[in-house]
Amino acid sequence: MTRTMKAVRIHTYGGNDVVRYEEVPVPVPAADEVLVRMHAASVNPVDWKTRSGGGQADKIGERFPIVLGWDVSGTVEELGPGVVDPDDDGWAVGDEVFGLLRFPQPGQTYADYVAAPAHELAPKPSRLSHVEAAAMPLAVLTAWQALFETGALEAGHTALVHAAAGGVGHLAVQLARWKGAGVVGTASGDNAEFLRSLGAAPVDYTRERFEDVVSEVDLALVAVNGDVTDRSLGV
Repeated sequence: MTRTMKAVRIHTYGGNDVVRYEEVPVPVPAADEVLVRMHAASVNPVDWKTRSGGGQADKIGERFPIVLGWDVSGTVEELGPGVVDPDDDGWAVGDEVFGLLRFPQPGQTYADYVAAPAHELAPKPSRLSHVEAAAMPLAVLTAWQALFETGALEAGHTALVHAAAGGVGHLAVQLARWKGAGVVGTASGDNAEFLRSLGAAPVDYTRERFEDVVSEVDLALVAVNGDVTDRSLGV
């Protein structure tokens, strides 16, 4: 008898009304995959943008129905062929894991279970709840890639992080400080103490223009719309 589960799927791109909560078969893990029982998934801007036909929709195409979601935190329930045991840096049933799956192709994490590529998972830190862990992968990988893979940030550099109290921003601040870089972060005044607690020098964008008080930075991370990118080039 086929096992079934609940999943959030779309059969066309569009607004909130295209989202369906449906009963579908539980996926069977293929070679080098593990079946993860979901505890939590996150909703990022790219999720709803893709659902609407933007975001990653051009890369996914119209292979409907599509199970939404990319971030995952859960427990390994079954190993697919070729997945090694934990003594060989693999996975075991019962392991708590988290990760970003198949991006930009459908990650299929808005479901009770997901068949996940084993190499795209990491051990969930014990100090994080599943909800906290599920909020991490896409945001922290975005920050990491921007700072280190694209921006080549090094110890002794100074980074200007816009929206520094936001999802990507506050993780970027912590990663830059971990690397040994100085950080200036823009945010509203209400978040000034929060940024100081992370090791950043805050700039209240509601009271002053950052380019009037910031200079000689090595990198600017811009996670906001508008003219901020052009203005950042001058500092």
